Amino acid sequence: MRTTKRRFEIFSFFDVDGIEKHLEKMAQKGWLISKMDMFGWVYKKIEPQKLKFNVCYYPNASEFDPEPSDKQKDFYEFCEHTGWKIACQSAQMQVFYNENLQAVPIETDAQTTVETIHNTAKKNFLPSYFILLGLGLVQEFILISRFLNEPVELFSNSIYVLAGFLWFLVSIVYLAEIIGYFRWHSKAVKLAEDGEFLPPKGKTKLQKTMSYVVFAFLAFWLISAIFDEDKFLSYGAISIFISMMLLFVFINGIKQVLKDNKVKRNTNRAITLALCFILSFAITALFAAISIKLASNSNIDEKNNYIDKVPLVVSDLIDVNSDDYIAERTKSKSVFLEQLETWQYAKNEYEDLPYMRYEITFVKFKQLYNTCKNAMVNQKYKTYQKIDEKPWSANEAYQLFYDDGTNRNEYILCYNDKIIEIYFEWNPTEQQKQIVYQKIG
Repeated sequence: MRTTKRRFEIFSFFDVDGIEKHLEKMAQKGWLISKMDMFGWVYKKIEPQKLKFNVCYYPNASEFDPEPSDKQKDFYEFCEHTGWKIACQSAQMQVFYNENLQAVPIETDAQTTVETIHNTAKKNFLPSYFILLGLGLVQEFILISRFLNEPVELFSNSIYVLAGFLWFLVSIVYLAEIIGYFRWHSKAVKLAEDGEFLPPKGKTKLQKTMSYVVFAFLAFWLISAIFDEDKFLSYGAISIFISMMLLFVFINGIKQVLKDNKVKRNTNRAITLALCFILSFAITALFAAISIKLASNSNIDEKNNYIDKVPLVVSDLIDVNSDDYIAERTKSKSVFLEQLETWQYAKNEYEDLPYMRYEITFVKFKQLYNTCKNAMVNQKYKTYQKIDEKPWSANEAYQLFYDDGTNRNEYILCYNDKIIEIYFEWNPTEQQKQIVYQKIG
C-alpha cells in the first residue's frame, strides 16, 4: 500500500479559498499535502479526518531558497504554539493545517493580510503574467499580420495554427487572471478598512478548462504529426516534444539539486538561469539536427518514387517517359487547409525535357475559400488576369501576365473545394487542360 502520491493540481497562485477547500477534501480522503513543486503536489497517507487549512504568503521568500529563513522558522514555531502546523512551503506560499476546526486564522488583521498578498503578487506571479500576456499579444499580432498577407501559408501549417490557438488561450487565461486579481484587490482594500477580509479567488476553473483543451490539442497534433508521411514533420514533432520535456526536467531538477545542497538563493538563481539559456539552445539544436538527419536518411530512397505518388505527371500530358523524371513534393496540412506542391524535372540535367510545377490547395473550411483565392490571385509581385474558365472546366481561371502585356503559362484554377496554381514550360492544349481537370480538378 503506497504511503505517498503525486498529483498535478491546477490552481491560481493566489486562489486561497480554492486551495484550502481542496486540501480539506483531500485530508478527508486520507491524504495530507506534504510538498509542492514544478513536478506536482505530493500527498502523504494519513487517517481520513477533517482538518482546517490556512494558506499564507511570505513576500521575501523565493523558489530558489535552500530552506526557510530564520524569520520563517520563528513564524512556524509561533504558529505551532497556536495549533497551526506547517504542511509545506512553495516559494512565497506557506500551507498550514490545524486539527481544531474552530481555530482562529493565523492572520487576523485584514489590512495586513491584503497588503501581504499584494506584495507577494508583485514579486511572484504578476510580473510573469504580464510578460506572458505581452508575449501572447505579440504572437497574435504576428499571426494576424500573416493572415492578412499570407493566409494560405498560415492556415495550411499545423504548427502555425496550433501556436496561434495556444497563444490565444494563454492571452485569455492571463488577461482574466490579471483583471480578476486587480478587481479582488480593489474590493479587498475597501473592505479591509472596515476590518473585513475578502479571500482572493483565482480563475482556477478557467485555467483547468483551458489546460484540458491545450493538452487535448497538443496530443492530437503530436499523434497526427508522428504518423504523418512527411518525415520532417514527424521527426520535428517528436524532437520538439522531447526537447521541451528534457528542458523542463533538467532545469527544475538542477534547481532542486542545488536547493538540496544548500546553495544560496542568488547563486542558485544565476546557475539555473544560465543553464536554462545554454540548454535551451543546446537541446533544441541537438534534436533539430537529429530530426533533420533522420528525415533526410528516410527520404533518400523515396525521392525518385514521388513520380508515382503525385496525381498529375508530365507524361499524362505529353509524350515523355516518367522514368526520365524526378518529382519533388512537399505537403502541409491543418484542420483548415491542406497543400500539395510538386516540381517535376529531368533526372539528367543535360536532357531537354519540359518542366512542370503545380500546387493544390484543398480548402477544408469553406469560409476561407475566398480569402485564399484572393490572396493567391492578388500576389504582390505577380499580376493575374481572369481568362476563360471553360477549357479547364473550372469555376474561375486566371493567367499570369507581365507588365508588357505578354503572358506566361502559369495559371490559377478555382474548383469547388480546391485552388490550383500550375505552371507549364510549354503552351497547354485544350485536350491537356481537360486532362488537368480530370486528374486534379
